[in-house]
Amino acid sequence: MRKALTLWMLVCLLCAAVYGTQGETAFTTLRRGDSGEAVLAMKQRLYELGYYTTDQFNAYYNDNTAQHVMRAQEMNGLNRTGVASVSFLTLLFSDDVLDAQGHRFGGDTAETKTLPPREDAALPIGKQLATPTVLEDGTVVSEENTGMDWIPEDDYPYGIRSGSRDSKKIAITMDDCYNLEWVRDTFEMCEQYGIGITFYPVGTQLKEDVAQEEGKELWQRIAASACEIGTHTHQHRALTGLSDYHRVLYAKYPQAVLDELLGYHYPIQSLRPPFGSYNSTSVRRSLEAVGYHHVILWDVATTDPDEAFRKTQNGSILLFHAKKKDVLCLEKLIPRLLEAGFEPVPVTELLGIAPLPVTQEVFVWDMDEYYPY
Repeated sequence: MRKALTLWMLVCLLCAAVYGTQGETAFTTLRRGDSGEAVLAMKQRLYELGYYTTDQFNAYYNDNTAQHVMRAQEMNGLNRTGVASVSFLTLLFSDDVLDAQGHRFGGDTAETKTLPPREDAALPIGKQLATPTVLEDGTVVSEENTGMDWIPEDDYPYGIRSGSRDSKKIAITMDDCYNLEWVRDTFEMCEQYGIGITFYPVGTQLKEDVAQEEGKELWQRIAASACEIGTHTHQHRALTGLSDYHRVLYAKYPQAVLDELLGYHYPIQSLRPPFGSYNSTSVRRSLEAVGYHHVILWDVATTDPDEAFRKTQNGSILLFHAKKKDVLCLEKLIPRLLEAGFEPVPVTELLGIAPLPVTQEVFVWDMDEYYPY
């Protein structure tokens, strides 16, 4: 009775917010940039279905909202557009909708629907890729100086969420890297356990570290270790909301910043899109123009060590940030993963991406080289 009453109130709220007492349909399309009671009612419904884990949300439709909508769309066999269309909202507020666990919300049984594989599903069996040709002077024979060029397009999805499920290798990743203290603590943890992880710093933060001896020293240690450095683009903004010009700039400019910080050329071989937002043709076109034919996502994202351990499976990519709670989680999680036989490795090793050699000639950013493409 209580569930039915709550559902009825939400539907009434959404209808009133959109059309008042008039109109032939109860819903109208909601998308990024929208705000108001209709957005709030949609979020409340997503929370009721388990797609949100907290009810502390606002009435704005932003990139985070779109991610939750895409989760619900995927579970219900719809295209992952991130736009709450009329048909999506109609299903969302019906008894036929599937909750976050794949159970029919209004059904009497808890049958889980089996969805068809999607574009960014788990990788097939991984394999070691061919090593690129390196000339005597250190020149890499490749169209772009990134190992992503060596990934066969037909063997890998564009958005990579995991490696091979047949291997105990996993990849621990750390985004943003705004706080140097937590980056250092994580790196020293890697040294302690003899493992390698992938750091995905934002370019603007690396730019600040260029001017700090402490920051330069730490990143130089990381670059020379078993860990690796990828990019989280130059500014932490959703790529789907940028122009082609800025997508190209934000994706490639961090290479110049990193080389300046290190004092030599360290090829960046993987990109983690901010908010995991990448699913559009224009974003893919922009990233491929600068050599990123794939983006690295994740299949485990929690700072609860028990939950993270429970969700980790062969080939998992784990998402963390340079924050205290994340580091405290890793302190408990890493020993458990090692004890269970998992092998934490950098993303490139997990995916079998051939390593590229460092060179003394640093990368210099030139927009004319990449735009227009």
